[in-house]
Amino acid sequence: MKKVEWKWPSIAISGIVAASFLFNFLKIGKEGFGDKYYAAAVKSMMTSWHNFFFASFDPGGFVTVDKPAFGLWLQTLSASIFGFKGWALILPQALAGALSVGILYVLMKKAFGVTAGLYSALVLAVTPISVAASRTNQFDSLVVLVLLLAAWAVMIATERSSLKWLLVSMALIGLGFNVKMLAAFTVVPAFVLLYFLGSRLKFWKKIGRLTVAAIILLAVSLSWALIVDLTPEDKRPYIGSSRTNSVIELAVGYNGINRLIPQWLRRGRRPPFMGAGVGPSGPGQPNIKPLANMTTPLAAQRGVTPPLKPGMMRSGGGPFGFEAGQAGVLRLFNRQMAGQISWLIVFGLIGASVAVSKMKRPLFKDQRSQAILLWLAWFFTLAAYFSIAGFFHRYYLALIAPAIAALCGISVSELWQSYREKGLRKWALPLGILATAAIQAAILIPYPAWGNWLAPLIMVISLISFFILVISRASPSPKPFLQATALTIGLAGLLIIPIAWSLTPMAYGESAAMPFAGPDLSRSQVNNSRPNIMGPLRMGMNEELRTTKLVEYLKKNRKEEKFLLAVPSARQAWDIIIETGAPIMAMGGFMGADKILTVEKIERMVKNGDIRYFLVRRMPETPAGLMPFRPGAGLGMRGMFGGEGAQLEINKWIEDHGTPVPDEAWKDEADLNREKSIRMGPPRPNSPARPMGRPMGNMLKLYDLGSEGPNKH
Repeated sequence: MKKVEWKWPSIAISGIVAASFLFNFLKIGKEGFGDKYYAAAVKSMMTSWHNFFFASFDPGGFVTVDKPAFGLWLQTLSASIFGFKGWALILPQALAGALSVGILYVLMKKAFGVTAGLYSALVLAVTPISVAASRTNQFDSLVVLVLLLAAWAVMIATERSSLKWLLVSMALIGLGFNVKMLAAFTVVPAFVLLYFLGSRLKFWKKIGRLTVAAIILLAVSLSWALIVDLTPEDKRPYIGSSRTNSVIELAVGYNGINRLIPQWLRRGRRPPFMGAGVGPSGPGQPNIKPLANMTTPLAAQRGVTPPLKPGMMRSGGGPFGFEAGQAGVLRLFNRQMAGQISWLIVFGLIGASVAVSKMKRPLFKDQRSQAILLWLAWFFTLAAYFSIAGFFHRYYLALIAPAIAALCGISVSELWQSYREKGLRKWALPLGILATAAIQAAILIPYPAWGNWLAPLIMVISLISFFILVISRASPSPKPFLQATALTIGLAGLLIIPIAWSLTPMAYGESAAMPFAGPDLSRSQVNNSRPNIMGPLRMGMNEELRTTKLVEYLKKNRKEEKFLLAVPSARQAWDIIIETGAPIMAMGGFMGADKILTVEKIERMVKNGDIRYFLVRRMPETPAGLMPFRPGAGLGMRGMFGGEGAQLEINKWIEDHGTPVPDEAWKDEADLNREKSIRMGPPRPNSPARPMGRPMGNMLKLYDLGSEGPNKH
């Protein structure tokens, strides 16, 4: 048997991939079950093949989650092998993130050499948002892996002018669609442009092949969706977060146009308080007024520290505004996103610019120029999307990370080559390192605890590299070893802050519901279930209601009902499903806004014995110091309090026909005590505590609609 010889590139990339997996998976127990919405779906999918195929959120097969099934199939497979544990659900994403690093190395090595490949792989491995996204049961790292495989295929297709490999690439993108819908289509413009400009075919032959590729793309993308949509509605769950009970409509609407076009533009209104294109939109998404200047004692008790400024609102990650920030050309460099993805964008673009300036005719017919075209088109397509998109979470930025990492590898190759040549381009390398370090120092300004020592450190390192490179290049007898050493020092220095940022999810954890990285993790109150829309109101609204006593009561009194309990939204269901696997009906889907049921359907289900107990949100009186709750005020009614129209009618019918179960029978004593403290409010100086009206914690009421118990009708 021939002995395998390990050369240094193989050892290096193996070490980088292994380090990537450690970044993605070490101390993963801190993340718990990650996003409990999807964790509950995996638990439900493990109960039957029917739930598995349709990606049912609940074991009763009532409503699906808001994503296709493929990513959840992988998580269910992992949970079936290793047991239903948080780390088992996150393992597929951690592996996908590490594999993506290896694939990027192969792609870059082929076009630009080993050094460029290794640096690209290293940059991707330590990109903060890529690490954070891989430490969760969200699906972005899986999409990235599939798209990198598709990029590999389309590069072969372009180089060989091959139809077969083009179709393989489109099929892989279609597979990505079945992981996260239209997110996978963001690379299609880059792939089409590459094949059209790079392949050595006649114009109409290119058009014909791309047409066939488009058919394959749509066929693979819509395969699962069409099967689901063509299944009779009474034979499958309702499609969660859709308006018309359709997967295709879900992909185009809620997971498509609604996330691209700013909400104010779609509705023909002036931009909302948070600025154009930063608030979530679509079914079940927030559209509420800011809790501005919330400085009352009650606000302090609820944990609003520091006071929220006008135009700000907490989101699931960090203490500042919505995750995306103000739309605009420089959005990637704003306070919310720069630390997640933008540390090395400048360096990558400088090198890519030099590479473009050196292209020779005929354009895009050689491997290097084709790679440059692909990664630049990938980057600018995603950069344009993130500049104008109406709503996205920061972990979506993982989709642009491979392009940035690849551009950095291109920079290493092209700038080093130009540095050793004549002309003004020789100064691009030292200037690129220094400029990138300066940008990194600027990004650190909002983080004085880190910036006070990191900014000087990287500036000193970059200046040392800069001066050695400049002096050595100007010297009549340059020393190649000294130049290579200076380059290594400079490149390593540019990775210090991304590495530090990437370590924060491992150090602090508990960001898996809306993953992000950076020092904000150490002080943010991140709720490990999605989404933390109302921030400081969460505890007052009893979202963390203990379920043990409730489940014990329900099981003790349950007869033959199909569902153990009906709740307003998935938020009240996922803990019970994860802990018990019991069939819990989320009447309004994810956020309580899906129009799944009517009063007639509920009444029929009660008469048929399908459901007996309902957990209903009752409208509260407005506590002193908080904004009033008004019917129809965006999320305040649509999502958190049961929705508009039919949802309110259902709640009223339940209250009119059901018997309230005493809180003492199903609520934990700690919850009762907490509600009592909220009801009384904080005492004023030199005065006893005074009641503040109905407490928000009392909004959840359990109703019994059993035929044998006393009721109101």
